Amino acid sequence: YMPPDLVHKTMSVESALRGTRHQASVMFCNLRNFTAMSEKMDPAEAFAMLNEHFSYVEESILSEHGILDKFIGDTALATFGIPFPDPRDAIHAVASAVKMRAALTTRISAVGGGKPRLRMGIGIASGGVASGCMGGAGRLEFTVLGDTVTIAHRLEEVTKIYGTPILICERTRDAVHAHFHVREVDSILIRGRERPLAVHEVLGSTSTELSHDQMTSLICYELGLSEYRNQNWEGALIHFRKAATLTGDPPSKTFMARCRAVVENGIDVPVPWDGVWRWGETVKGAG
Repeated sequence: YMPPDLVHKTMSVESALRGTRHQASVMFCNLRNFTAMSEKMDPAEAFAMLNEHFSYVEESILSEHGILDKFIGDTALATFGIPFPDPRDAIHAVASAVKMRAALTTRISAVGGGKPRLRMGIGIASGGVASGCMGGAGRLEFTVLGDTVTIAHRLEEVTKIYGTPILICERTRDAVHAHFHVREVDSILIRGRERPLAVHEVLGSTSTELSHDQMTSLICYELGLSEYRNQNWEGALIHFRKAATLTGDPPSKTFMARCRAVVENGIDVPVPWDGVWRWGETVKGAG
């Protein structure tokens, strides 16, 4: 899934095939609930839906100079800045994700209410990766390995917790914040890592202004997150509730569920409290 010109360029550089390490951005994109939906659909209809989805996923990736590494069921893995470094790899990756989200929104509007409502979860991480050809004598594929790949995959999975279409790591945020509206969502400890990871949501391009309600909702969310981290659960609930009322903000609903679990259900808070959500904790709100 490389553009032909990039294939020729890669084939001419032996080190790119043998294996090299450099900075890049990695994206995982998953079509939410497709497996469950496909079980109730005719196989031809299910494959047609999946192929339609992946057609605009592929187009969005290639239009931003990315490589579609592989399809894994209803998930796509893409890389930006591979096999040759690109100082704008993070910007291209996020721009591609925004295009995918817009394409899905257009598709939902086109089919109306008679078809299953599709959702997408995208995780993007930037950092060091190893890239090269992997496989046996009969089959080789060009792919990427490393912690950055793992983080991108975990971020895609965590979009389910917060109900957000696009989550990025802090390093990606640092590279794109001048070009996209981004907000901090949470600090989490994902599987396989010992240090917390700051997680951010991409809201859209800075070329489009946020509405007054969106801006107010973001401020309320920020205030709620601060109170949450200070263990002022009732104060946090007030702010998250206002954010959710203004825009239906899914992450606010997730935090409302967590705060209620403490205030109303007496859920024990870890001591010492560090405000970090840990993988496997079951209190969820957005789905």
